[in-house]
Order: sequence, then structure tokens, then C-alpha cells
Amino acid sequence: MDPRGVESISRSDSGALNIGTSVACASARACVTRPLDSLASWQDGDNVVYLLPKTEHTPPVLPHDFPQEKLEHRLIYEAGSANAVWTIGNEAVCKVQAWKESYQSESETIAFVRKQAPTIPVPKVIYSWIDPSINRSFLIMRRIKARTLESAWLQMTHQQRLNVARE
Repeated sequence: MDPRGVESISRSDSGALNIGTSVACASARACVTRPLDSLASWQDGDNVVYLLPKTEHTPPVLPHDFPQEKLEHRLIYEAGSANAVWTIGNEAVCKVQAWKESYQSESETIAFVRKQAPTIPVPKVIYSWIDPSINRSFLIMRRIKARTLESAWLQMTHQQRLNVARE
């Protein structure tokens, strides 16, 4: 599937992150005025991260006095050619998945679980969208500070592993 999931996020010439073909992500000190066309934003340490609309060939329009801070991003998971998960700063992740019209969005699933089973912890969705031109869905959500099952597995007893497998 083109482009590959790991190619769905890239750094632009302006320093912002391109996420798919329709969204850019930029970071600035918290005291900076929010761009008027911001789709969503979140606090990340001393900075605020903004999601901004863009087109495939047009960068996002940042205010003249928008002093960008470098926004770190890192690939943390890749599955096949279409799916990937990236950290964005320290507080968020971006999940990139293959998309077809018949697919239910993960943000809808998270909302359903939150409503039907409020005791089950689920991440807070910051913003989600579909980029039909590249058949991808994007989900920006708050990072959950926890240990992954993969990292805990070796320290688990046989019985704990069986319990996890049954769940």
C-alpha cells in the first residue's frame, strides 16, 4: 500500500510535521497566540502543539510571529506496510492505519468503550481524520504512561500469562 505507514509522517521545510496530505503539526511556546485555523491543540511541557490544515502542495499558514519549537517525533511501532504508531512530542501519539470506507474508526471504538465501560481506561482522543487520497486513517491521542505487555511479559509468572491469554 502506497505510501507505507512509516512514510505518513515527515518533516516539512518549515520544520512542521506533515501528517498525511491534509494536516501539519507545529509546536510553539505556550504563550504564543493560537493559530485561528487550528484543528486541535494540546500541552506538551512548556509548549503547545497545534494541528493545522494544509493541502498536499501548500504548507500550513502559520502566523507571521509564530516562533516554532522543534517537535520531536519517533516511530515506535510498525505493522505490515500500512500501519504505524509515532510519538509526537512527549504527550501524544499518532496512530496511522490502512482505511477503507467499510472500516469503523478507532476513535469511534474508543468513544463506545468509554461510554459502555467507563471503568476501562482508554486514551483521550485529541483529533482523528481520514485521508482518502492515501487510504489512511489518523488518530492523535494522549499518550498513556504505562508499561507495555511486551515489556512486562518476561517478568510475568506462568499463571499471569495464562490469565492475560484468557482475557
